[in-house]
Amino acid sequence: MAKGTEVAPTSAGGAPDPESLPGLDVRREGGAFLYLWRHHGYGIEVSQLHENSDGLTGEIRVERLQPAGGRPARVFWGKINLSSSRSREEAQKKIAVRTGKIGLDWDRVVEYVASATADGWRQGEPFVDLAHIPSRLHVTYLVDRLLPDGETVGICADGGSGKGWVAILLAIGVLTGRSLPGGLRVHRSAPVLYLDWEESATETRRRLEWLSRGLGIEVPHLHYRRMERPLYEEVGRVQTEIARLGIGLVIVDSIVPATGGEPKDTLPTKEVMGAIRALAPATRLFLGHITKAEAAQTNGRARIYGNVFYGNLARSVWEVRCQPDAGNLRLGFYHNKSNISMRFPPFGLQLLFDDAAAKVEVLSQEVTETPELAKRADTPYLLRQALSRGKRTMEELTKAVGRSEGTVRAALKGMSDVSNDEGVGRGNKSYWYLVAQEDMFGNDK
Repeated sequence: MAKGTEVAPTSAGGAPDPESLPGLDVRREGGAFLYLWRHHGYGIEVSQLHENSDGLTGEIRVERLQPAGGRPARVFWGKINLSSSRSREEAQKKIAVRTGKIGLDWDRVVEYVASATADGWRQGEPFVDLAHIPSRLHVTYLVDRLLPDGETVGICADGGSGKGWVAILLAIGVLTGRSLPGGLRVHRSAPVLYLDWEESATETRRRLEWLSRGLGIEVPHLHYRRMERPLYEEVGRVQTEIARLGIGLVIVDSIVPATGGEPKDTLPTKEVMGAIRALAPATRLFLGHITKAEAAQTNGRARIYGNVFYGNLARSVWEVRCQPDAGNLRLGFYHNKSNISMRFPPFGLQLLFDDAAAKVEVLSQEVTETPELAKRADTPYLLRQALSRGKRTMEELTKAVGRSEGTVRAALKGMSDVSNDEGVGRGNKSYWYLVAQEDMFGNDK
């Protein structure tokens, strides 16, 4: 059994209990609980924990420990309802028969393991005094704008819009510490885990290699797992791997199959979002879809397909829109929701596919360079883009942004960084312009 974080042995009531079960070494590794009696040569692992109306269930594995370098011998493995006295009794009897008389009272051992595991599983985070928490005045980012440190982020798009390519591009940035086009500065490198319910390892490797070639780098080491079951059923094993590998970013592709149930039902949605949150302290990115009706809309924000809790429980949600261009993709990124910062203005990327060279180049671009993508940008952003090129009259602004004068005037009223020179005398025109201001960090912008 693998070594993990040491935990003080506890009795059923939660108090230290070293005398009733002497020689006990308790450890937790991710979502697994390990109980080792090295003096007697036995260990128990409880993993794959899940709690519902029937109680707390998990898989229990009993092994005979071997000297250093030897392989543990499995004695018992099975599913157990830790909350059920009947289930515990059945497990205890089978273990006792298979181990014989070894100096351990398996009735007491199984009772203790079940109770201590339930206590540990349900304990959650400790109560803290926020005055003693280290101050963080500003949100920090793993990747600027898109990936705030230690948070859950959703990216939604229509099928075939390139969101899978974007996820792998972000993975490359985090793996290498290399900043990406579009002003996506990477602040540190970290291992990445890609949990995939949609593609295969072969296809994901192909995309990883094509993007790496386009960036002119070697293919980085991306940890990958093809997924079948709902994430909440796998969360313990995933937590264990995150701890073992030191994962800094987890990518879930995609959220509906990761849910496992009906995506519009609240319970499975809350279960999968809770499972994603349990993967902290790693930053979490999940991919979602939008409906065909929303994909056909030319304006307005789209929601992640399924239950509203997908968006509500994510701390930040970006929508990606795609405009095909002669076999390439022009992508617009729109910040639909944020609970931790102001919403960022849209930005764009262009993916240039070179089949002959087996690579994808990624270029920066403004969404205003593609009319179809510009339509989805909000009016203040379009006005700032137009005014960044110099002063403009109202007539020039309405033409530049493609919105009515009433819409433009309403937007200008709410923009503190825009002013105008009132025309003097008949025929003189009023010109609008940008006013220099400081950003949220005190820098001129």
